[in-house]
Amino acid sequence: IFSSDWKGDTDRSEPVDAYQEVFDQGDEDWFVISDHNFGKLDRTMFQEGRAQADEFNKAHAGEFVAIYGVEWGKYFDTLGHANYLDSPKLISWEDNDLFAREGDWETFYNHVWKNPGPYGPVAQFNHPYAPCFDAFRFVDWAMNAMRLVETSNGWPEDAPEYFDSIRRALSKGWR
Repeated sequence: IFSSDWKGDTDRSEPVDAYQEVFDQGDEDWFVISDHNFGKLDRTMFQEGRAQADEFNKAHAGEFVAIYGVEWGKYFDTLGHANYLDSPKLISWEDNDLFAREGDWETFYNHVWKNPGPYGPVAQFNHPYAPCFDAFRFVDWAMNAMRLVETSNGWPEDAPEYFDSIRRALSKGWR
């Protein structure tokens, strides 16, 4: 059994410091940093975050996995937001490698699918409330990129709504 904290945010400190802190605690097997795509995150910071994860992985091969990603979208709005992991390209509506208008999920899915990291395209629906993600409108070719759904983020009162949303997504074809 492996253990991890899936969705850390560096709050613009150095990702390597967060990886080191989690590694030193000794309780986790991997750690994901997913900084928000809007605000201060730009292409330079994005590439530095990816490089720091790569260097940490080289230094701790077989002991720990550091993963860098981005949380795309705005928090707790009706559009929703998602993590995408280990992609070589920054997807954003601000300073970006790939432009996707806020709330344009089909373009976002396409960018994730066509710009995978070394383990293939990996993205996760975050905070899955009912109106988000175009109400989970199914896009069949995107299913292999959107592989995960958040089931909890430390707020137990959210869990019932998350699971209702997961059932809604499954009923629309997501797997």
